[in-house]
Amino acid sequence: MARIYSLRESPVYYVIDGDETDRCRLAELCHPQRDAVYSFACAEDFLGAWEADPTPGIVVVNESLPGMRGLELQTSLNSADVPTVLIFIGEGPELETVITAVKQGAVNYLRKPVCEESWLETVAEAREQLREKLDRHEFGQTRQESFEKLTPREREVFELVSRGLMNKQIAILLGIAEKTVKIHRGRVMHKLQLSTIAQLVQFSLQLRPERLYETLITLDEDWPDQPERVAACRCQQELVTGEQAE
Repeated sequence: MARIYSLRESPVYYVIDGDETDRCRLAELCHPQRDAVYSFACAEDFLGAWEADPTPGIVVVNESLPGMRGLELQTSLNSADVPTVLIFIGEGPELETVITAVKQGAVNYLRKPVCEESWLETVAEAREQLREKLDRHEFGQTRQESFEKLTPREREVFELVSRGLMNKQIAILLGIAEKTVKIHRGRVMHKLQLSTIAQLVQFSLQLRPERLYETLITLDEDWPDQPERVAACRCQQELVTGEQAE
C-alpha cells in the first residue's frame, strides 16, 4: 500500500547552502515559527539523508551549489512521489534560471541577502502550496487504492468506458457478450462508488490527468466516424479544465 503523507502543525524545512554563514542565517529565519529545520552544505548530502526518510517539507536551496545544482535537485524532487515545495535563494541569478525554477514549480526565487518581509510572504505561500500538494497526494492515493481493487477485466472495461465506447463496441473489442460487459461495468461503478459515466470519466482523469491531453490530440484524427467517443472526450475536457470544448 502506498504511503499517505499528512502535514503536521508545522512543516519540516530543509536548508541547502554551501555558505555556512548564509545557511545558519536561513535556518534562523525558520526557527521563530518553531519549525523543524535541517541544514546541508550540498544537494548530495541532503538527498542522502532525505531518501533514507523521505518526509514532505519546504526545501530552501541555493541554486549555485557545489556539485549538483539547485535546478538539478528540483528535477529530482519533482520526480519523487513525496510532496515538497522549493524556495530558491541566489545572488544576482540569471533571468533564465529564475524562469526555469518557477516554471518547474518553485514558490519564489529570493535574492541574497534575503529580506525578512519577502521571506515571510514566500514562506506563507510555500506552506499553503505544500498543504495543497499533500491534499492532492492523499486524494490520488485513495483513488489509486480503489482502482487496484478492480479485476484485470474490470480495468479493461473501465478504460474503454472512460474513453467513450458503448457496451456493444466494448463487447466486440474484448470478445465477450454485451451482457457480460454490462455486468463488469456495474461492478466497476459499485467498487469505485460511482453513479454516473461522467463521474467515471472524472475519476479516470484524476487518476491519470495526462490522459486528457493525449486524448485531445487524437480527437479529430482517429475518431471522425465515432461521435460518441468524441463527445466523451469533450466531456473530459470540460470536467478537468472547466472550459467548454470547441
